[in-house]
Amino acid sequence: MKSDPNLIIELCLIRHGMTEYNQARRYLGRTDLPVSEQGMEELRAKKQEYPDMYPRVGKLFASPMLRCRQTADILYPEQTPVLIGEWKEMDFGIFEGRSADEMEDDAEYRKWVDSNCEGPIPEGESRTEFNTRNMAGLKACLAIICGDSKNDPEPREDEGPILLSVSSIKSDIHDTDGVLYDRTKNRLPDENTYNIDDKSACTITAAAVVHAGTIMSIVSTLIGEEYYDCYVKNGEGYRLVFIV
Repeated sequence: MKSDPNLIIELCLIRHGMTEYNQARRYLGRTDLPVSEQGMEELRAKKQEYPDMYPRVGKLFASPMLRCRQTADILYPEQTPVLIGEWKEMDFGIFEGRSADEMEDDAEYRKWVDSNCEGPIPEGESRTEFNTRNMAGLKACLAIICGDSKNDPEPREDEGPILLSVSSIKSDIHDTDGVLYDRTKNRLPDENTYNIDDKSACTITAAAVVHAGTIMSIVSTLIGEEYYDCYVKNGEGYRLVFIV
């Protein structure tokens, strides 16, 4: 394992702007809804009031769904996103477009909820299937970033980039309040150190406009948190730092 990395990747996962289904608290997965007018106004307001929330990036990614592409256009109008098909929202099957209140007495819905929302959804997918494709999307995203890097990092002895930290992207927190995971501070004594201040290292900042489910899936899988503990509101997200 290398102790002096030559590529640092900062990947900002940002949830799309609010839709009509989001506002009505309806399950929204495969339905290709646009961002609502209110959602667009809120995104523009956040971008203007909190410009540091959405950093300048060298590479932009997005889910192919319309709401993500529209959000990417509002936040990064001068860039064209690379679309990652694996990052579509969860397929909610027969629950699509319905609210929890409407399905209170639905036996299939109660069965799914009783499984901690991890079991298979009729005509949809399970949490395991969803997590598998989201992690495949992350792998594809990082491979594109590494491939585009002029630094051309050497292959690692282990599998892929190492996650260094995860922090929140929100308008109402201080930097230190939003740190979920920091490997550089919590590493075991026998772990290698990672010199992220190495002047020879190349840092690439990228953003991905995706869905709440996509973000919860990736972050919870990477750091071992509960899925719903990683929930973010529209226009918010997480900043992931990797070392290659």
